[in-house]
Amino acid sequence: MNMRKSAGFTLMEILVVISILGFLFGFLIPTVMKQMGRADDKKIELKMNSLKQALVDYKMDIGNYPSTKDGLKALLENPRPNDPRYSAQKNKWPYVSNSSDIEDNNGNEFIYHCPPEKFKGQYKSFEIIWEEGDEVKYHTGA
Repeated sequence: MNMRKSAGFTLMEILVVISILGFLFGFLIPTVMKQMGRADDKKIELKMNSLKQALVDYKMDIGNYPSTKDGLKALLENPRPNDPRYSAQKNKWPYVSNSSDIEDNNGNEFIYHCPPEKFKGQYKSFEIIWEEGDEVKYHTGA
């Protein structure tokens, strides 16, 4: 009997390993992508809760929340520099570090209403809404 030493893998062994790996990746990739999407959603929620706190700080200093017209940009720069009530607090700005703090991951500014329009029964003072398409993904307010 002639015994031959094997120096490598057979084609069948390689195909079995590749099919097992393909099967595993077929289950793992969707799960990993779903978790990455959840992480993005959590990041947005944290951002919106930080905005909520910045709005509360703004109210503590100025006496009221920014109007819907002033929007969240009022947290970046003084919306009324000639108003004595606002100019007295000139060293307080910005309440958020940069413009990306008032935007979602796609660069869209969060929707802000003061007084609330969409969630009137849930919030009394203001609402911040994050929408994707026609769907409200997350909202917060006071």
